[in-house]
Amino acid sequence: MKLIATDLDGTLLQPDSTISKYDLEWINKAENSGIKVIVATGRQYTAALELLSKSKFKPDYIITDNGSCAYSVRDNKKICSYPIKEDTVKEILDFLESNNYPYSLSSDEYRIHFKDISKRLTDEFHRNKLVIPDLDRNHLDSLVSLIEKDGKDVLFVDSYRDILNLNTDLFNISALSFDPNRIKNGIAESSKIKGVNVVSSAYNNFEFQNHETSKGKALSFIADHLNISLDDTMAIGDNYNDVSMFEHAYHSVAMGNSNNEIKSLCKYTTLTNLESGVGHAIKTFALNK
Repeated sequence: MKLIATDLDGTLLQPDSTISKYDLEWINKAENSGIKVIVATGRQYTAALELLSKSKFKPDYIITDNGSCAYSVRDNKKICSYPIKEDTVKEILDFLESNNYPYSLSSDEYRIHFKDISKRLTDEFHRNKLVIPDLDRNHLDSLVSLIEKDGKDVLFVDSYRDILNLNTDLFNISALSFDPNRIKNGIAESSKIKGVNVVSSAYNNFEFQNHETSKGKALSFIADHLNISLDDTMAIGDNYNDVSMFEHAYHSVAMGNSNNEIKSLCKYTTLTNLESGVGHAIKTFALNK
């Protein structure tokens, strides 16, 4: 084993967005044995870096925006990127606006939210509750709290028109809902848009990225950049946006908190993120301890 890629949310991160001491211990042991441990996340670069620094973990490489970008952290340099084409961005936003989905976006520098994102999410919650009467308010509160923790590199906009006038590359557009059928139907309908992949990284979202990229392709790029065979790689994740990594890495590991479909796609299953499943996977499957 020479290269391990781990997802963040639901995988390496605890619910409070920190990394457990046990996970850090085994990451350090892997790196001390010559294995590179990198991060592959749906988050934007500066937000991911800020989160990781709080737990004193600084990987050499970070894959961001579900594979749309990859960075050398040591050089603070982007080494590959695949933005969504400008005309495709407009088509996606038209779809989301016409179907009343709250959404946010990622550029190179910012996570982009509407100034009234909390109201948009609250309105979506109440619409969903008409269909799902027992929908728990905690789903709304947790998502609003997560957005509020997005970090310092956040840009707030007033309108859809402001986004189109930003004149910056966009790498990820994330639509949000608390109704599983709205998510399912949104994925089905928006998959007709040409030039994008539509993936889900959580039960309450579906995300758009350039069709030429994925976490798996970015992992392959970094492996090639480091002259490492994919036979010597491991991918650890918990959700559907990690599937492409499982397909590229020779050793695929599903988290214990993954659903059964994700687990069935992987060679191994580790413990949950609450049980430091990343550390357990490194210890058991990479270092054979």
